[in-house]
Amino acid sequence: MSDNPLANLDLDAIAKLPVGDQREILRMLDEFKAKRDVEAARNTFMGYARYMFPKFLGPFVEGRHHREMAKIADGINRGELKRVCIHLPPRHTKSEYWSWLNPSFYLGHHPNHKIIQVSNTAELAVGFGRRVRDVMESQDYKDLFGGVSIKADSRSAGRW
Repeated sequence: MSDNPLANLDLDAIAKLPVGDQREILRMLDEFKAKRDVEAARNTFMGYARYMFPKFLGPFVEGRHHREMAKIADGINRGELKRVCIHLPPRHTKSEYWSWLNPSFYLGHHPNHKIIQVSNTAELAVGFGRRVRDVMESQDYKDLFGGVSIKADSRSAGRW
């Protein structure tokens, strides 16, 4: 027997049910999946990336390097890793992971901590800060980390 309740479905038996019952089962499965996705997004960086990335940038295509970076992010967020250097070619999601996804995830778990972001230009740093702010003010973020909010005097993009 699998740990995944969806793996144990008897599809032939479901197909024999009245259409209304089939629709109710599909609704319950959708509800289960949504709750599972929210729980994963709240507890693991990879779950968070899968949940938030599409809401802000479109489809998320996951690769092995994403899963490796997510392990590193989880280590940072648990306080197990203090210094990390990521070397990947351009267009491999470094900026998305480290400049807005991980800061917003980290602050969801450590709302009283501060994060310093540096960049080669002020414009780039302000842009990433703006994205972190926008993520944290979104309803999707509030659904995950309801008690975390931004102080009114810290909402300007330059403060980020």
